[in-house]
Amino acid sequence: MSAYSAIWLTGLSSVGKSTTASLLAERLRSTGSPVVVLDGDEMRSALPDRYGHSTPERIRLGMYYVDLAKLIADQGVTVVVATVSLLEDVHIHRRRVFGDQCLDVVLRAPLRALRERDTRGVYKSASSEVVGLGQVAHFPECDFLEFSNEKPEDPTIIAREVSRKFLSNVSSSDDQRRAS
Repeated sequence: MSAYSAIWLTGLSSVGKSTTASLLAERLRSTGSPVVVLDGDEMRSALPDRYGHSTPERIRLGMYYVDLAKLIADQGVTVVVATVSLLEDVHIHRRRVFGDQCLDVVLRAPLRALRERDTRGVYKSASSEVVGLGQVAHFPECDFLEFSNEKPEDPTIIAREVSRKFLSNVSSSDDQRRAS
């Protein structure tokens, strides 16, 4: 077992990935871990090349996020990624790049809750570009943690549980290294 170097939060738009990522990073930093949060919306707006929302553009952008996260993780920084990236090609690329060093976390909520939280108007347009409505959402098929994020207190609970899993994996890896 190797220690996780990244946590990948995924789910449909407005499911609470950014909120959960912030709470999770806060918990991990409180243990002394250096942490960087890569938020999909923030990265998308910071990139000079404006990506669209077609499937090929989403795949290209998702693979870029994986490569960037790995570059940061290889410098000894825990990376928390919060992005939709519900594309099979992106999952495959992430597993190839990170191996077992990435903890996948899927957040789910009913469409009703997503529509209520939708501050950007994603679900109002009902566009064919919306993952989960017009575009098929491909959730990870390998080992992952899955949480319902419907209630206001859920992000705090999810952050606590994910940080426990993450930190227990790091501790187990450290114990194994010391034993060998």
